[in-house]
Amino acid sequence: MARRPVTRHAKVKHILLGCAAVHGDDPRGAARDRPALEALVKATLARLKAGAKFEVVMAELSEDAYSITSGEPFNVTPDAGLVPRFKDLALRLKVGEVGVIITNFGVHIVRRME
Repeated sequence: MARRPVTRHAKVKHILLGCAAVHGDDPRGAARDRPALEALVKATLARLKAGAKFEVVMAELSEDAYSITSGEPFNVTPDAGLVPRFKDLALRLKVGEVGVIITNFGVHIVRRME
């Protein structure tokens, strides 16, 4: 996303998906190759666009244990101790908007909650 940050504070939730080459900590991700990961990301975005509730999809698919057990959003500020690419995307999203970013943890489908 090329635009500048739209806020200095955001609350976001994310769906983390990985593959054997990226974030293989979760058995689902460890068993997935890169093409399967790309197909899953595309299918997940289509579900969200079709109206699936983000929290439901997050609970079903996310490989981030914190996100699925707590359900709490991440507080994001410019100085937050988060992966820079994740933080940068979160601060560029408008409320309700969804974006995708790849980090060394995997693919993050991020939704700004507030």
